[in-house]
Amino acid sequence: LVAAALTTLVSVANWDVLSRPLGNQIPGVVLLSILGKLTLGGRVGPRWAAGVYLLLGGLIWAAPTSTIQDVYEIQKPVSDVGRSMLSLSGGALVSTGVFLAGLVRGIALPQCLALTFATDAALALKWALLEVSSLGGAKVGGFLWAISSLAVAALSLA
Repeated sequence: LVAAALTTLVSVANWDVLSRPLGNQIPGVVLLSILGKLTLGGRVGPRWAAGVYLLLGGLIWAAPTSTIQDVYEIQKPVSDVGRSMLSLSGGALVSTGVFLAGLVRGIALPQCLALTFATDAALALKWALLEVSSLGGAKVGGFLWAISSLAVAALSLA
């Protein structure tokens, strides 16, 4: 969670291009920092880290338009490609949450990696089948992404 806080903090300047208000970014940095510190100190269980990644990632992945408008409060228009990329970034957070949840449950590292990359493959396949054509792209990229993620998942179990 500390890494998530730092990542959010260093990306503040990037959001300026879309006129995202600074005021709605700083509370997230503070909250993630506090939860991270409490987790590292053992005062909060590691389930919190998995839960935060799964919850926030799932919301961003499932609802990129409302994330842009209601959470990020971006007033400038965001393209369909931008919304799709934001959704994919939420998927990356979900994959991280799956990895952390596996570790919290006591699943061995190779199996956690397999779960993570299988999740990534499912997200890539959904993107290839349901989004990429409407963005003017070729599905083959999404399919290759899904296949390569499944290959990594399989190799992590070998």
